[in-house]
Amino acid sequence: MERSRSEELIQKADELAETSKENARLQKELKNQVTGGDTKPILQAVSSQIIINNLKVYSLMFNIINEGKYPLHNLRATVMDLGGVFCAPYLKMEKIGGAYSIWKPKDYDKNDWLKNRKFDIGTLTPGNTHELYAALYSNDDKIWQNVTSGSVNKDVADYTIEIAWNGGKIIYYLTMTIKDDVFDLTKYEITFNGKPYHTKNDIKFIASRPQK
Repeated sequence: MERSRSEELIQKADELAETSKENARLQKELKNQVTGGDTKPILQAVSSQIIINNLKVYSLMFNIINEGKYPLHNLRATVMDLGGVFCAPYLKMEKIGGAYSIWKPKDYDKNDWLKNRKFDIGTLTPGNTHELYAALYSNDDKIWQNVTSGSVNKDVADYTIEIAWNGGKIIYYLTMTIKDDVFDLTKYEITFNGKPYHTKNDIKFIASRPQK
């Protein structure tokens, strides 16, 4: 009888232990659902060349991809388009009816271009992509003829993209260079929560090379 009672107590203790493990697992899963767990946003940059009114123009499309297991909540981004400051008086890109159109803007405010572009995205679920920003750049002399700064290299453009969500913040520092008619990613640095960050898929870059 005493032995049976001991076995019963041991069985209940094992059941409590299993229940405790399951509660811990559920709490961790709930936390991952809120913060994203080890899921981090991936920046995709796609460059291509366009000829507009005899101007050789390069477009750079920035997208955010979620390839992880958990959703990214409270997702927001800031883009500093340094190259666009010089091109803005001549080129503007806007998505209309599912397609991007490019034209010369009627009004241009340099102070507005010097401000960061801020985007509140919300939630990006696993397996989905968010179109973040479309940048335009050109090294054509027609655009640069009125730029007097001798320190500016018209073949190089810099972009800073900050992506934040409930689980942290990633900042991308990108340098794009025009070479052989390709707007190529020649240098980049990434930080996660203020520390250097690098993984196999930390950035996806696609360059569309013009046919010769």
